[in-house]
Amino acid sequence: MVDFLPQDSLVNEINNSISDYDVLMGEASSKWGQSRGDLEDLMKRIAYHESKGISGASQLGGGPGRGLYQFETGKGGAGETAANRLVHELGYTPDWLNITEEGLDASSLNPEQQNMLFLANYMQKPSKGSSMRDVG
Repeated sequence: MVDFLPQDSLVNEINNSISDYDVLMGEASSKWGQSRGDLEDLMKRIAYHESKGISGASQLGGGPGRGLYQFETGKGGAGETAANRLVHELGYTPDWLNITEEGLDASSLNPEQQNMLFLANYMQKPSKGSSMRDVG
């Protein structure tokens, strides 16, 4: 005899196997009409330009830029703004997202988490027509 999971359990099992990164990437891909591969390629290029692709990078000369995309640290800095946009995009605060009184240090996050910050930040940008297509 085959055991069947109740509908809610099956839905929860499927949802738990889809990462937040996959959800964000799917939304961005749909929003901008670009494939996941193209978006990831573009993000790698931007990360290389900003930090040579080093996730723990700090801005040369001791400036506030940190991580793959050189999000600025400090209260109200770009790192904190990106974190707030990620929370808005996801609808909750991930347990790994640690915004302190000093803001957010993106270099303390792993590359996937930094990519999520980057995507959510760009998806929530208030500028008219903001798109990854504009970057390419």
